[in-house]
Amino acid sequence: MKQVIAVITLSVALALSAQANVIGDLTFTGEITTLGNPFGSDRFALLGRQTVTEESGLFDGIVRVGDALGGTPGTLTIQSNQTWTLDGAQFSTPLGIGLAGGSAGFLVTANLSVTGLALPSNYKGSWLYFYAPPWEEGTQHTGQIAMHLSLFNNIVPSTPDTGSTALLFGTSLLGLFATLRRCA
Repeated sequence: MKQVIAVITLSVALALSAQANVIGDLTFTGEITTLGNPFGSDRFALLGRQTVTEESGLFDGIVRVGDALGGTPGTLTIQSNQTWTLDGAQFSTPLGIGLAGGSAGFLVTANLSVTGLALPSNYKGSWLYFYAPPWEEGTQHTGQIAMHLSLFNNIVPSTPDTGSTALLFGTSLLGLFATLRRCA
């Protein structure tokens, strides 16, 4: 058991040094109405019209501030594949959406599949997230959201490294060996 804790500690230390390079970013604003108990059915919320308020990266020149996200308004479901469109691009949630939180509000996340957009060869994935308003059993809450959609690759541009990565790795290994020795 102590070895498992040591391995988890090492993994966390190394994961904290991992980075993703955002190559395209969109921010939408609009309304959402949460429905009763999101864990009691597939329907989570009614997503109002979502409008682009910020764009950058790959979206420059393709998407403009004020563009509306196609497929909204609509019902936001937890497990089913949902599809939205925007200026020829199509975004879908093949794995459904993830919820974290409770009566104080939710973090809503989804891994997206993107088509209809010229993606670079180093494209690795995309992510959608926003904070939904709180819910109470049997009641609906309407609120404003800022929904973020990011495209990324995991290739961080070359930066001079003065040895901090090697130092972090070495320190983690020393910690692992010390923990294993102490636990043995």
